[in-house]
Amino acid sequence: MTDIVIVTDPLGQKLGQLPVSVSRTGKLQRTVDTARGTCTIPANHPKATDYYFRTGNYIFVYSSDPTIANFCGILWNSNPNGTELVDGNLVFQIRSTEWVMHTRLTDDVCTLTGTPGAKFIQIVQQALKIGYLPISTDYRNVNSTGYPTRIGDDILNKAYCYEAANDLANANDAYWWFNPVIDEQNRLLLEPYFKFRRSSTFPKKLVVGGDRANLALKKMCDFTEIANEIVGIGHFESWDSPLIYTERNQESISWYKQVYTDKIDRPEITTMAGLITAVQAELKRRAFSRLMIDGVVTSAPYPRIGDICQVQLNDTGSYITARRGSVVSMQLDSYTVNPQYPSFTGHFTEVIP
Repeated sequence: MTDIVIVTDPLGQKLGQLPVSVSRTGKLQRTVDTARGTCTIPANHPKATDYYFRTGNYIFVYSSDPTIANFCGILWNSNPNGTELVDGNLVFQIRSTEWVMHTRLTDDVCTLTGTPGAKFIQIVQQALKIGYLPISTDYRNVNSTGYPTRIGDDILNKAYCYEAANDLANANDAYWWFNPVIDEQNRLLLEPYFKFRRSSTFPKKLVVGGDRANLALKKMCDFTEIANEIVGIGHFESWDSPLIYTERNQESISWYKQVYTDKIDRPEITTMAGLITAVQAELKRRAFSRLMIDGVVTSAPYPRIGDICQVQLNDTGSYITARRGSVVSMQLDSYTVNPQYPSFTGHFTEVIP
């Protein structure tokens, strides 16, 4: 993999191209992870300077493989002792581009109205209200028509826009992210996305073992933390008026012939509607045991985050007997790309219909 790496300033203006290696990670999750990758460059390279490697600058990666998404992140020095030096190379941490909204606060009193997508647009507008950020105001990729899971207005009091967007997505079973592009003026632009579904069908079968193998197993196991009854406890002031909601998955109980109960604490949730959503999401995730695979996809094309893949397991081997030779529908939850040792490592979780 020979990627093209561009660095821009905090306003998205291109500073130049860098001869660096960028290891990066993508994850399927409703709240955006702040740790996305690392960037390394020889310490004695003439471009290893503060001009290019300044905290707040953006690293944009044109992927050499068209089936792997382009990548963008913010340089962030997380080492209190200065830049990390490893084997003669400087190592810089990269945070997600979405983290740029952490530098912005909402108004003292900010009321979000409408659907979750409409509220997300209002949060982005609050972030842009204070000053320029390289965030596009084209909201065509924001689903602003979906019916709100949490009915009613949300009132924010000088909240960080980054955390507000995370909370909104988490409460409404949605995903949000920024898609990086280089516009016609050669500037970085971050396109806002807010979706209730982030998946598609990967057209190529992934095969474990045999002559057609294209998925090399690193780890395979069953996810066994089954819970087909979830007791959710939200925020409340006293046990005289607790905020508690319990729900069962009867199909799972019939399958396993047993009730597996677990409790989840959600002190940040203050309404019954919000607690019901959290309990149902946890129940959906844990009602059945799921197969999980960590493996290296050895050839292109590569699946994208959220893709549903058909995985053909080998009919021999030391792993779970009942699974041998079967085809399992699995979703790509996360991946890591490392161009230094060209590889695409994915974490797949079985999809339960």
